[in-house]
Amino acid sequence: MQRYAGRVSGPILDRIDLRIEMSVPPAECLGRAGPRDASQALRERIADARLRQVRRYAEVEDVYCNAQADSDARRTLLRARREALAFLRQAVDRWHLSVRAYERTLSVARSIADLDGAADVDAHHVAEALQYRVQEG
Repeated sequence: MQRYAGRVSGPILDRIDLRIEMSVPPAECLGRAGPRDASQALRERIADARLRQVRRYAEVEDVYCNAQADSDARRTLLRARREALAFLRQAVDRWHLSVRAYERTLSVARSIADLDGAADVDAHHVAEALQYRVQEG
């Protein structure tokens, strides 16, 4: 898998916002439905987050969610705390992230904050977004 993943160029990987390593579930869990209450609660959190995003970008033409926002809209409407931006800048320096990775990480962090119902992006939202992006070799 690592040899195959090594074939994918950095600029292509830069365009993938969420990289999550998944394990194979035990055979006895296959085909079982999860708890219905958890699915409903998650569905409601997502609907609330999407509504927050629609409201945030109401004045921006053809933008309805964080993923569609360009860097100008993101800079204007993101509402990230100073500590969150400082934390992200440290990560950029440490892992040599590109400008695109910086922007996309902020967008994912904003979505995580929306799921939390937070008005501002905090450092822990950035930390979670970075976990989905940075892959230790």
